[in-house]
Amino acid sequence: MDLALGNLKFLDLSNSLELTRVPDLSSVPNLEVLRLSECRSLIEIPSSIGELKCLKELNLMGCSKLLSIPQSICNLKSLTLLSMSDCLNVTELPENIGDLQYLETLHILDSGIKALPSSINQLENLVSLKCKGCKGLTLPPLTEQEDEDRIENILEFTDCINLDGRKVMENVLETHLLKHKIVRLCITGDEVPRRMRYKNQSGSSLSFTLDKPNLIGVSLCLVFDPKNHYGYHVRFICGAQFIDKSRHKIKIAKFSFRYAWMTNLLESEHVYLWNELFDMEDSFVEASFHFFIEHFSLKPQHNFEAIIKCGVLPIFRDDCLHRDKKRSRNQEDEEDEPYSLQRLKQGQKPCNSTTTTTESY
Repeated sequence: MDLALGNLKFLDLSNSLELTRVPDLSSVPNLEVLRLSECRSLIEIPSSIGELKCLKELNLMGCSKLLSIPQSICNLKSLTLLSMSDCLNVTELPENIGDLQYLETLHILDSGIKALPSSINQLENLVSLKCKGCKGLTLPPLTEQEDEDRIENILEFTDCINLDGRKVMENVLETHLLKHKIVRLCITGDEVPRRMRYKNQSGSSLSFTLDKPNLIGVSLCLVFDPKNHYGYHVRFICGAQFIDKSRHKIKIAKFSFRYAWMTNLLESEHVYLWNELFDMEDSFVEASFHFFIEHFSLKPQHNFEAIIKCGVLPIFRDDCLHRDKKRSRNQEDEEDEPYSLQRLKQGQKPCNSTTTTTESY
């Protein structure tokens, strides 16, 4: 083996417009980053890619002639980022993609992928799943993870025509009842989920009485109409006010979707759904919420008209306790299942566990 290649960790062949095939990769066993973005003549990835046990980042964005992804990619136990955006002719992901136990980012925006395999539920460390523009995309039932660490997830399904948005939103709202889980969802649609307890079907603000103590969080929802907004990068904000029984004590909070969005690219209404977790030391009895858009310019500007509907679901400690009891009963029912059906915890990373610093794809 060539020692220089044997020690190679970073290989960037991006924009190699004449590249049709990647040579055998077994000669670069220590490779950590492989970038093939915009290799528009590339039609094949060798199965030897599965031998790259230290690979952390694989970027295939814009490989528009690539026909498929080899199953051996599921052997990449160190992979944290996989970008396949704009791979128009790739119609499916490997069935065992859930074996990528350390995958944090999966981006398949504007690709030809029609379905996500059920094993995607095994991706315990997945933080960002972006599927913008995947026409006709179908999802498996989304299940929750048992990890009790605080995790934040971003799910993007913008311009995904024919996706069952109601089911996805219900799954996300169920996950919001986990005391350690933050999930932010952007999805094509024009309706506030039915499960949202308080709704405004024609505006960007609402108020209500808190009928329970121990408020520990809220699920927040807005419907954005791009026709009512002119701008590029924006952030979605919710201002909240909580008032106690005496009306002398007021708590003001500001909640953000956190991520900036290029709303000028959206073709139709979209729902933004996210949750915030907190512990209210005081017993507040009234709450009001005001949603608005903050777009970036020399002078900060706010837009209310583009938010055509909104909703809030208060989450109380009793809600989570009830849910935990229900889960415990379900787990007892599953104890009789064969051991082979239970997913085992994986071992340590085979290579250096430091996450590679990557760009956004």
